[in-house]
Amino acid sequence: REKGVQHLADVANIAMMMNANVRFRVQLNYPQEYPLLREAKSRLIASDAVLPLTMGSMDEEAYARFIDACHLILLPYDPERYRSRGSGLIREALYRGRPVVVPRYTEMGAWVHREGIGVGFDEFNPSSIAAAVVAASEGYRDLARKAFMIGEGLEPEREADQYLEFLMSEREA
Repeated sequence: REKGVQHLADVANIAMMMNANVRFRVQLNYPQEYPLLREAKSRLIASDAVLPLTMGSMDEEAYARFIDACHLILLPYDPERYRSRGSGLIREALYRGRPVVVPRYTEMGAWVHREGIGVGFDEFNPSSIAAAVVAASEGYRDLARKAFMIGEGLEPEREADQYLEFLMSEREA
């Protein structure tokens, strides 16, 4: 629940109604299925807004190709659970020059907003998340340029603690 998988199908459908050009590539990497995941998966498969669903983990090359095929990276995380948590996916997205959509009222959301590398959603519900996706899509050129510039400073082999140092130095600047 904290990663927002239960909202993805509704987010995709609402976003596509708001902007007919919006489509979603979704990768679900859960080691075991549970009822919420089964329901989310079947709803995603049925959605016209979702390109073929990718299930399971990917090797590094496949993962890079997956991200490269996306314009934006959506992290529909529950802001209550992620208030002071981060996500390695932000690093992956920025390294590949992709803007992100994250919960606004979190530390990562504040950083994303301050750097201009994505859009934050206000509430943990499909309408709010979809509106942020559409806003990011409409502002894509500027967001992508800034994400690319930040991503140039990231090295692919950089360890998580080095990335944390980078984020903290940006936070204090």
